Amino acid sequence: MAPRGPGTLPLTGALRLRDLPDGMVRVACQKCDRRGQYHRRTLFAEHHPDTALPDLLHRIAADCPRMGELGNDRCGAFYPDLAETKKAEPKPRPR
Repeated sequence: MAPRGPGTLPLTGALRLRDLPDGMVRVACQKCDRRGQYHRRTLFAEHHPDTALPDLLHRIAADCPRMGELGNDRCGAFYPDLAETKKAEPKPRPR
């Protein structure tokens, strides 16, 4: 598998850094008390706008001692603001 890097398209369906609204991007961990927030414009200066959010999260949490773990004790980093977003209601199927 070819490595993904800046300027490459993310996996199908993954949101990209450019898809986030202006303002703060919050990151938290479900396994520890680690929390942080970043200005979107700062992330743009440090990462390519087409960076997939899962890849960006991996970079942000790269220093987590659990990041390289296998099994159920892996790093629990996530974007709380995205997790709180309700899923869109599915469109009814035509009959």
